[in-house]
Amino acid sequence: MCSSTRGRRALLRLAAAAILAASAGSALLRPATPSADADTFGPAARLHVQLAGVPGPPAGGWLRVGDVGSFAGSLTFEQTSGHLGVVNSMSLEDYVRGISEMPGDWPIPSLEAQAVAARTFGLYHVLVNGDHGPWPGTDAEICATDKCQVYRGLPDGVQASRWVAAVAATAGQVLMYRGGVIESFYASSDGGRTRSGSVPWLPSVEDPDDSLSPLHHWTWAAPLASFAPVVGIRPDQLVALSSTADSVVATVRQPPGAGTAQRSIDAEQFKADANSDLPSPPGLPVALPGPYFTLTTQPSGTVQVEGWGHGHGLGMSQYGALGKALRGMSAGAILGAYYGPARATRLPQRRIPAEVRVLVSDDHTTATLVGSGPVQVLDDHGQLLGAAPTGALSGDLGPGGIRARVVPRPPVTAPVPPPPLRGRVPAFADVRTPALPPTGPAPGPPALSTGAPQPQPQPAAIVHPPPPPPARIAPLVTTGARSRVPVTALSAGGAGVVVLGALVAVGVRRVRPRRR
Repeated sequence: MCSSTRGRRALLRLAAAAILAASAGSALLRPATPSADADTFGPAARLHVQLAGVPGPPAGGWLRVGDVGSFAGSLTFEQTSGHLGVVNSMSLEDYVRGISEMPGDWPIPSLEAQAVAARTFGLYHVLVNGDHGPWPGTDAEICATDKCQVYRGLPDGVQASRWVAAVAATAGQVLMYRGGVIESFYASSDGGRTRSGSVPWLPSVEDPDDSLSPLHHWTWAAPLASFAPVVGIRPDQLVALSSTADSVVATVRQPPGAGTAQRSIDAEQFKADANSDLPSPPGLPVALPGPYFTLTTQPSGTVQVEGWGHGHGLGMSQYGALGKALRGMSAGAILGAYYGPARATRLPQRRIPAEVRVLVSDDHTTATLVGSGPVQVLDDHGQLLGAAPTGALSGDLGPGGIRARVVPRPPVTAPVPPPPLRGRVPAFADVRTPALPPTGPAPGPPALSTGAPQPQPQPAAIVHPPPPPPARIAPLVTTGARSRVPVTALSAGGAGVVVLGALVAVGVRRVRPRRR
């Protein structure tokens, strides 16, 4: 065979191999590389976005995701359950500054207690979840909704100054028990008694300070027949409803001649079904918002519902923390009232993870990202793919994976950094705490908890120094009486004077609980 013929055949074999490789490769998700269009990146399983800067992103910069919020750190487009997920990575302290779980005008001790509880809850989930969080396809360690704890990104404006100050005052402090970080549950209102979490750091304790909550105690009534869908039977079959400490008992009419039978339903399951099937009564977010409730069927065929609290009732009550702060208790004393033997401990920097990864959005197939300046796009190995000089990208999820393309910069409002609190001035103020209302001969929630969600049996392991000495508790303010208590006046930029420790129940806002 002549050399020219062999050469032609070799070229044909190479061409055929190239065609086969291209055909096979078209079905694979290729590594993230710039496309032929220099303004488009992907497709890829993940695309990382950060502010451009040398040697690193500029201080005070931000990245905004649509109407979700503005965030410090970096953002990652990821695929999760058929949607485009956006994960925010930032330091632990930046994460805590972005928590939005308590009104910023509440007393500083309650805000500091909230900061420690939120930091602990977040760090626990970072240590436990690592790269294997419960959101398929993402490396997020915690979510940004009340299913975890509410995270809204960079604090914005003067109203956030006191929360930022509380976070700074407790920097690095987490609740620990026997060398481990606890899962520090908390909720809006415990109804007067916290529920037991079956671990030492989640005891059941009396909490009269929770009476400040507008949902400390609630009642409503409805026709018996309206509960039939909750029980899963026809209205004409439901004869009566009653409740015990951990169950609901439905009396059900049997076929003709067979009389009636009683069906026991787990209280937590009944609560979940009622909140799904029944409309919200006036003044309540759902039918059964709290950890405790009772059901009584009246002779008239009406079911009387009585309940206490808002949320799961485990750990710190946020309204209870408010009441304790108004009585002069410190943040340490507030935390000690709810978390048993666990103690707030300041971790050394080497024990704190470098970043927290939060799933801030997972319910769209597209997302627009805008930075405070130009942004860079990187692959999963940290290799630079390109930049968006406009500081704006549009991410979308398609059949081949995630793509990001440079788009014109839309108009956005930059977050306003909260001014620092300063100008501490000793002062006194007259405070009247609300008197506890008369509640009848048998007030308060049932003595037993009902089906509390079970936390991890052991805290997340981490070495820590000895706990600080116990906090001192200030004198109490008698309910319904006028007392003089020390307060501090602080100035936030040009926002005027804020009086701390002298908050009264008038105008107190509700705090949404996290659903568990």
